[in-house]
Amino acid sequence: MSLGNNSILVKILFLLTVYFFHGRPFEGIGDYGYALLVAYVLTFGILRDRIKPILLIMGLIFLMVGRLMPQLEIPEQQRILMDDQQGFIPPGQFLKDESKYPFFMTPDGYGQGYKDKRIARTIDIDSGIYSLRSGWINSPTYNFYRPVSPHVRENLPFVVCYAITPQMKGMTLNVEGLLIFEKNGRLKIHDPAVKTVTLQDAHFGSNLCGFGGQWDEKGFNNLKIQLEKTGAYKFYDLARFVSFFFGLGLLFFGLFFIRLTVDFGIQSFLLSLSALSFWMNYSQVFRWGILARGGMDGVVHDGFSYLMLEKWAAGNWLEALMSPERIFYFMPGMRYVRFMEILLFGNAYILQMTLLFFLPLIFYRFFCVFLSRVVAISLTLLMFVSLLNGLGLSIKFYVNSLLDLYGEGFGYALLFISLTILAKSIQKVSWGFVAFFLLAISMSIRPNLGVFVGVISSIHLFTTTFSPLSRVFRFAMLFGLAPVLLIPLHNILGGEFVLLTKASHIPENLPLSPGMYYQALCSFFGLKGACLHGERFTMHFQQIYPHYGLAWFVCLWLAFKGQTPVLRTFALATFAGLSVHFFYLPELRYLHPYLTMTIVLGLSQIPKFRAVLPDNFSEVAGTLRQKNKIATN
Repeated sequence: MSLGNNSILVKILFLLTVYFFHGRPFEGIGDYGYALLVAYVLTFGILRDRIKPILLIMGLIFLMVGRLMPQLEIPEQQRILMDDQQGFIPPGQFLKDESKYPFFMTPDGYGQGYKDKRIARTIDIDSGIYSLRSGWINSPTYNFYRPVSPHVRENLPFVVCYAITPQMKGMTLNVEGLLIFEKNGRLKIHDPAVKTVTLQDAHFGSNLCGFGGQWDEKGFNNLKIQLEKTGAYKFYDLARFVSFFFGLGLLFFGLFFIRLTVDFGIQSFLLSLSALSFWMNYSQVFRWGILARGGMDGVVHDGFSYLMLEKWAAGNWLEALMSPERIFYFMPGMRYVRFMEILLFGNAYILQMTLLFFLPLIFYRFFCVFLSRVVAISLTLLMFVSLLNGLGLSIKFYVNSLLDLYGEGFGYALLFISLTILAKSIQKVSWGFVAFFLLAISMSIRPNLGVFVGVISSIHLFTTTFSPLSRVFRFAMLFGLAPVLLIPLHNILGGEFVLLTKASHIPENLPLSPGMYYQALCSFFGLKGACLHGERFTMHFQQIYPHYGLAWFVCLWLAFKGQTPVLRTFALATFAGLSVHFFYLPELRYLHPYLTMTIVLGLSQIPKFRAVLPDNFSEVAGTLRQKNKIATN
């Protein structure tokens, strides 16, 4: 059976199939591994000329077996024990009137058809609030930080409740701390001297509630609830795990194959390093999620998505899409990325982690556009050691942006993917649309990229720098930028015309307006009196790192002297993006992609470091331009 050249369509169907058989939610190391493996095989998979039906059928059978394998289903509910005045709610008060303190809605539970609970596959509470794997930890309500607030986010008081079901008969609970069994309205405090509980018929129908965190004046309570499954369910879990991965492999090799090349080996090696680095330094994300630092905008960005989920689950889709802000103040894009992520995968950060896992590959491919393979590999390896963190060449920066729940890491990764597509010369409108769509998502996450994207888009439209196709086709590609228009549309619907965000208008973010520069120049040339904003100029330029000014001059030089049109265009766009920060607050995390671009473009001017274009590159590009010109006419 032949599938022709429908590689993209087949990969989408493959992705939907493995997603369906896995189901949601995604949680724990196994599910992250499943998602990462899917991403890996789809990245390198090459569609077969003729599929192998036997492998496809066997793969689907394995996936079906995994889907039908019995699973332990334990209803779980969660609540942070704080009221609207940020006061502690004692356990007794909570149990006396639970309806007054409703349990959180969880993303996992929403996908399972529940609003205030999710179906857990095991019980493993042994790390305080980290064990909850609850996105509500990062709600703006709990954005505490010291010394302003006495609360410590790591010690937030909480209650977690599990329903004891007949499936759990014969299983053992290892427990410590304050635990209460609730059945038919009657409460029984668990004896703290008893460390293990074997579940029997008498326990069925009970709710086990554990209280953790700093929930009263006695201080921190170490809560532990860990379930030891029976041999049968341990077998089911293992069989499901094996079935999923065998099914995935068979389904893949029935449709695709992998070409073993030097580049495949290099990229696989880089991905292996990435996996090892994540496991050694950030394994907590796979186990219990993310507890962001208090007092940071990231908590707000991430927390908005959970407030949107509440509206979505209640059927108020328009309210959900409007988000809690009628007029955008905080960066708009990331809340929608996270919102889609929790709808698809539950509370896990599968989408963001998968993209960041591929960061070395993303940068390696971008570096190879301008630099030789040896230099590209060297720069990529250098990103692992964080020596150049302040210059944009550091994977640690991108991962830390996720741990702080900022969108820069995700947005900049999409940015470099789109730039790589553009730099390699686009021969199809669909690929151009994808490139500009990724630019639009990146810009929505970091609106200060608007000037950079504007320069790239303008040069693409009026020249053949990125594509030899006619201007009509190049214009069609720009429809990928359409999502950016949703930002001002949202603000108009909210009652005010704001182009991007209101944060760009506040004095703290705009310390020096163009008008102030004009006054300073007039003062310098004696056209007016003394400059009234000398202190603001001094404070602003003290925040500009030395390499910021150097990068600006390097990009200006490359914009005129670069070896290729693509390089000159990227340098000009980077120069324009950097220039914005003569007016706006130059936070280092805003400058990372510009500094990376400057380093790569600068190194490409050294003959020994430069990538070698194919001998017939100019001839092929010229022929394509001529053919498309004839076709258009």
